[in-house]
Amino acid sequence: MKKIPAEILGVTVYPNPTNNVVYILMKADEEINDLAFNVYDINGKLLLHQQHATIDVTYLPNTSTYAKGLYLVDVLSDGKTIATRKFVKE
Repeated sequence: MKKIPAEILGVTVYPNPTNNVVYILMKADEEINDLAFNVYDINGKLLLHQQHATIDVTYLPNTSTYAKGLYLVDVLSDGKTIATRKFVKE
């Protein structure tokens, strides 16, 4: 039985809470098709879209211009959300 991407993907978002930069790391033992991630504010406004994301690469979105509050990171494969993580901007 083939595993779905959500079962093989590990997503780490740190530090949490953060100030100016947040690190987003995705790890998997297998290749995941069409990997991407989005960062949204708590109101659902898209702040960042990273297409063609890669496993085992740490992404460092600059959050210095983000207002204080809660943010969501949605990880997508083939256009479907497979993981969601939260972080707080102080």
